[in-house]
Amino acid sequence: MAESPERSRRAGELGLGPRFVASEATVLPLDDSPMKYRLILTKFEPQNNLFQNNLIYSLKWREKELQASQLTSKCLTSSSFLFDIIQAMKKSDKIKIIIKKSYGNIAKSSGSCGCGSCDCNSNQTVQKQSGQMGYSQDEMNQAPSGSNLGLGCGNPVAIASLKEGEVVLDLGSGAGFDAFLASPKVGKTGRIIGIDMTDEMLEKAEENAHKSGYTNVEFRKGDVEDLPVEDSTIDAIISNCVINLAPDKEKVFKEAYRVLKVGGRLMASDVVLVKPLPVKLKKDDKLLVGCVSGAILKQDYLKLLGEAGFADITIHKETPAFLPDYGLSITFSAIK
Repeated sequence: MAESPERSRRAGELGLGPRFVASEATVLPLDDSPMKYRLILTKFEPQNNLFQNNLIYSLKWREKELQASQLTSKCLTSSSFLFDIIQAMKKSDKIKIIIKKSYGNIAKSSGSCGCGSCDCNSNQTVQKQSGQMGYSQDEMNQAPSGSNLGLGCGNPVAIASLKEGEVVLDLGSGAGFDAFLASPKVGKTGRIIGIDMTDEMLEKAEENAHKSGYTNVEFRKGDVEDLPVEDSTIDAIISNCVINLAPDKEKVFKEAYRVLKVGGRLMASDVVLVKPLPVKLKKDDKLLVGCVSGAILKQDYLKLLGEAGFADITIHKETPAFLPDYGLSITFSAIK
């Protein structure tokens, strides 16, 4: 397989030669903070500058070892191979930077301009949107003021059947709305853990928990693709319009499966596509934040769930999402 001139040129800029055992490159992502990418290549045949047959690599990225699958029946030049990996990582970083910045601004403004919405204004708008998502007025009144930012696309707590003493994980907990609704259901002997990667959202959630006296709720900074949670410690996972934002949904589902106990449940509301988005829409950053351009086809989404190990996958509700010609909001459950 011939290497394109563009890839060869870019690889040269990164200082990557055509033949090596190990190489290191430094790349500047959008936030201008350098990150080092170390690649170790083994079991290769450098004939004609190609790595052939069984190519196995491990990638140390942000001090985390990511083991890749064995690649077979592929011929890749070393520089092209590294260039593709670095570009993919930079794309993932770009998406997360956009998400963190946008949702950080939402937390500061306490408005609702995330999933399925372009309005960042009144509490009345938030209440109306939440009612359309399936929340009752009692639920909205129960949660601390400022925790409901109208960012969801359903009500996963409604189908969770949470029990006294359970440990519940909220993926992308935001200002804590769903976590606070789940709190009384598990009682004093239970525990709610909210995970979010946005500092401003975490600060807002912790403030809400403190001022309202929630003692069984905690919030942790983390990435839904790499959960700061031990294996097999969670009874139930809830998530509201967050998984579609993750660049690697396969990793999200695998991580969810990892942390659940045997028989544990995943209940989530999310946006999927009923048909592919045009390229122009897929590259729209506003639609990414609006939970559209990061979404994948419904059949692909459900397939990833099954491949992660989940069974008894049940869709409880479907409603048109923002851009209804393409998007669909689903609320589903699945069992480990």
